Amino acid sequence: MSDDPTLYELMDGTSEEKNLAGDYVAVIDKLSALTGAVEDGNWYRAFDKIESMRRALDDLERRISTRVEDEDGEVRRVFARPDADPQRTYQLIIAFAQQYGGRLGTTLYPVEGLGNEAAKEKIARSKKWSADFRAALNASDAAAASRLTGRTVRIVDGMTSGGGQ
Repeated sequence: MSDDPTLYELMDGTSEEKNLAGDYVAVIDKLSALTGAVEDGNWYRAFDKIESMRRALDDLERRISTRVEDEDGEVRRVFARPDADPQRTYQLIIAFAQQYGGRLGTTLYPVEGLGNEAAKEKIARSKKWSADFRAALNASDAAAASRLTGRTVRIVDGMTSGGGQ
C-alpha cells in the first residue's frame, strides 16, 4: 500500500511483548477460522483448522514456558513468566487483533480500546483499502482493483489473477 510505518513499528513495546501479542492473536485468528468453518457446516475445513490452531497454541505455549527435564529424563514444559508489561502487551493485542485476529479478534478486542492514535489511523486506512478492494472485485472492476494494488489485476469468471490478492 505505501511506505508508511507498519503497525508493528507504530506500536510501543519490546520485541518480546510484540511476539507474545502476535502469538496470542494467531490463536484467536485460528479460532475465528474454525468458528467460520463450523458455522458453514464445513467439517473438513474445521478439521483442517484444528491442526493450525494446535500449532498456534504450541507457539504460544513455547513463548510462555521453558523446557525442563525431570529425574527420569522426561522433558516437559513449565510456565516461565515472560518479561512483558501487561498494559503494553494488551495494547499490542488490540492493535494486532484488528489486522490479524479474524472477526473474533475485532469482536473481542475493539479498536476503541487502542490508545495509539497513529495505529488507529493506520488500521482505519487499511480497513478502508480492503473494503474498497473487495468492492472493486465484487463489481468486477479490474481497473479500480489495479489502481488500488498498483499492479495489473484481471478478473476471470469472477476470480482474480495476476496480483489481485
